[in-house]
Amino acid sequence: MPPSRRQRKTYYFAGHLLVPQAEFERIYAQTKDIVKLKRHFRVSYQVILNRLAEMGVIDYAKEKAKICAIYKKHSGGASLQNSMELPPPLQAEEFPENERYEYLIWNALKFSKISEMKAAELLNLTVEQLRVHRQEREVYAVA
Repeated sequence: MPPSRRQRKTYYFAGHLLVPQAEFERIYAQTKDIVKLKRHFRVSYQVILNRLAEMGVIDYAKEKAKICAIYKKHSGGASLQNSMELPPPLQAEEFPENERYEYLIWNALKFSKISEMKAAELLNLTVEQLRVHRQEREVYAVA
């Protein structure tokens, strides 16, 4: 059964909330790879296909059929169901609760705007855990 008008509006709103148009166009100019796009925006491949169809770039049904055929070929004959996601699946750690929040806390700590104790409290860490994370960040930092 096709989605109702209300469901279509809901999907449209959610798609634009999760994938802002200007950012989508910017990233799409860099890569046309659906898997890379879905990973960048942390959404399903169907959201990406919908956005491309809305932009008039693809025919949703044809592109989905093509993806399903590729999936079937590479998965030993298994069908790609609507509830399934294209491999590789996103891992839980790829959905940090708030990267910007953590970034701001680490920068405030780096520039001595907040204490270690306050940073640990805000990041929900012990001071010892914060120090370990801080050392790791310094070791792996790109100059």
